[in-house]
Formats: sequence, structure tokens, C-alpha cells
Amino acid sequence: MKHLPNNIRVLRSQADMTQRELADELGVDQQAIARWESGRVVPRLEAVTALATLFTVSVGDLVTLKASYKLVWEPDFTVQQQQQSGEAA
Repeated sequence: MKHLPNNIRVLRSQADMTQRELADELGVDQQAIARWESGRVVPRLEAVTALATLFTVSVGDLVTLKASYKLVWEPDFTVQQQQQSGEAA
């Protein structure tokens, strides 16, 4: 999990999102994102799953790999939309 904080930061930057925008997308506060990115706090499994879904990477890659992948970003698709459609997040 040592790569998770950096991966969150890199993927958020590639998506051209602020911490506030990512927080709003995930339903958490901006301070939670800041703590995850600094490594002070590890996000709960549900948040890690939502991040992986949002950034279209696997949970395994998100938590274990050094960010060296290009983000596949679909700006109209949100985690909330997926959850509302009945798919697992």
C-alpha cells in the first residue's frame, strides 16, 4: 500500500480534478483526500474500490503499483451514476 497515496494524487491530477472535486465525487470531505494523498490515513476499502472504479484501474494496481499508467477518463461517468444503475462500485 506504499504506492496508494501517490497513485491517488497522480490519477487525480491526470483527471484534472482538485481535491475538492474528487471529494465531492466520492462523497467525502476534502480533508479526507488530503490525508489519503499524504499517507496519514489509509482510505477504507469502499473508498479504494470507488477510486479504482472512478479512475478505471484495478484495486490491485491502485494499491500496489507505482503510478506509471495513463488514465482512461470518462468525464460524464461518475461513481454515483454507476451505483444508481445497480452496478457494484
